[in-house]
Amino acid sequence: MDRDALFQRLESWIRWRFGDKVGSALVVATGPRALPARVQGWALQHRDAVWQFIWLDNASVLCGLAPDGPEQYAVIQYSKEGVTTEDYFSYAGDGSWHRVT
Repeated sequence: MDRDALFQRLESWIRWRFGDKVGSALVVATGPRALPARVQGWALQHRDAVWQFIWLDNASVLCGLAPDGPEQYAVIQYSKEGVTTEDYFSYAGDGSWHRVT
């Protein structure tokens, strides 16, 4: 999958995950020039990852997405408080996502 398609998937995941938050402002911005130390190991394991920042009210979250199989993706979230969350999701053609367990 090319990088433009990966960015589209990441934007889709972000809108699915955070887009329905009542009272929250969502702004998707370009990714960072350098990664925080806590996500560098994940980035090394997922070299094809794409990155974007999101802003929910006054909180920023860095999101990374990398392919992990046909229509399956590894996703990492890193907040300004230093909290890191890693999950795996599958993408459905209708724009919805499902956590892979």
